[in-house]
Amino acid sequence: MSSHSDGASDRLRVLVVDDHVVFAEMLSQAIAAEPEFDCLGHVQTAADAYRVIAEQQPHVVTMDLHMPRIDGIAATAYLTERYPELLVLVLTAHSVGGRLDEVRNAGAVGVILKDGSLGTVLGAIRSARHGAFDLFSEIA
Repeated sequence: MSSHSDGASDRLRVLVVDDHVVFAEMLSQAIAAEPEFDCLGHVQTAADAYRVIAEQQPHVVTMDLHMPRIDGIAATAYLTERYPELLVLVLTAHSVGGRLDEVRNAGAVGVILKDGSLGTVLGAIRSARHGAFDLFSEIA
């Protein structure tokens, strides 16, 4: 590993996992527009996320709660067990209701409602980067 820093290595690598393509594309573009982030793109399934995470090693994953086959809670649990340094922010269009404890126990650092602003999501990614590991207050 080189000690030379070109600036890119200081940027936070973020992957968007969401089966709603329009939302995922818009969030990816917003993340990519931020100078401190490097968006690795977006995938629609947990299986695709597992592959991309193994190959590209993001720092942060935004994870849709409701996805086909493997939901966001199961995917988060798998990823945080396999990659303890990975920060997972769960995004949902619906209240998590009684599943909040499941989300926490899966290892997510927070839950963000999709009906908020892009600024809220970007702020949560920044907060996770700087060690704020309890980003649940918005929905608690």
